[in-house]
Amino acid sequence: MSAPSAERSPREPGRPAHRSPRWLLGLEHTWETLRTRFSGSSASALRIVPFRGYGNTTVLHLSGRVLREGPPAEQPRGTAWWHGARQSWRRFESDEVAGAVVVAETGTIAAAATTDAEGYFTFELVSPSELRPEKGWLPVSLKLLAHEAVTAQGWVLLPDERAQFAVISDLDDTVLVSEVTRRWRMMRHVVFGTAHTRLPFNGVAAFYGALQEGVNASGPNPIFYVSGSPWNLYELLVEFLDVRLIPLGPLLLRDFGIDAEKFIHEATDSHKGRHIAELLAAYPRLPFLLIGDSGERDPEIYTEAVRQCPGRVGAIYIRKIAATPQRMRQVAELAEETRQRGAEMVLIDDTEAAAQHAVKAGYIRHDWMPAVSAETQRDALA
Repeated sequence: MSAPSAERSPREPGRPAHRSPRWLLGLEHTWETLRTRFSGSSASALRIVPFRGYGNTTVLHLSGRVLREGPPAEQPRGTAWWHGARQSWRRFESDEVAGAVVVAETGTIAAAATTDAEGYFTFELVSPSELRPEKGWLPVSLKLLAHEAVTAQGWVLLPDERAQFAVISDLDDTVLVSEVTRRWRMMRHVVFGTAHTRLPFNGVAAFYGALQEGVNASGPNPIFYVSGSPWNLYELLVEFLDVRLIPLGPLLLRDFGIDAEKFIHEATDSHKGRHIAELLAAYPRLPFLLIGDSGERDPEIYTEAVRQCPGRVGAIYIRKIAATPQRMRQVAELAEETRQRGAEMVLIDDTEAAAQHAVKAGYIRHDWMPAVSAETQRDALA
């Protein structure tokens, strides 16, 4: 068995911006102490939540969290709004387990990692030589060292050698309707929505399925979701993708927490930019497609990726969200810059427009267009 690699939290360590006030740190510490004291610590109450990871022939990246309470059970379509509110409370009132030792095993590789103050663990495993991914996914067995009956199955995406390109997509207002630019409506979606009631943008499942298949269908093209959503929503988002038949890929989300080094969360730009750079470095032979929206800062973040990694980005699809004239002028300037740097930023009104461009650019087959159009109509009616 190999020695464990260096541990690293899913959060960016040492980020000094927006330090938390002392009173807030004290309040959270008191709450965590009381919650831990009265919640108990039996093994039956513990669970490992692995986040789907990614890897290559050198290293496997896998992270997750150890929590004390059971998972929030999703409700079927049409249930009352208070079920969604109750689930949201259970997600954000997570009872994390600090200092737990998690053991990961795959093939001949085994390593251990210790959870941080908020229950997160991260592995960077040396890729075993006898990789046997199942449809691109390599299973990794996880267990708690002190409670070996507490186990979970993790998965690491290993892109097929025949893949033509990789896709990095935002989630909010790109894949699912979140209305991020309208804060109260966004809160309504987050607080009351479930995997069955949250709505996708029309035609997204068919379009992303076409991108995953590519033009030669020689090997599935990997899709990664890099989002500013908190890790607390991970299980909801995975179930949403599954329910809506949208291709599943690693989700790289943010930590919303309070500690001495930051207040609430890491900035969106640095979070997304860091993960995009890591993905580009992990797969140096693949060109990338970037998909986002104009509602917040995806155009700026993606333009910076083009600046930092020239020649690596083929096309950028930006869905027009809250497109004021001033904002669209800003996006148009960024589109011109990316064009001069060899990447095309395409501003789209809907999924069909993106699919039509992808057909012309040689990213998807033309015979996918009827499926994209039909699904767009079905989603609009729904």
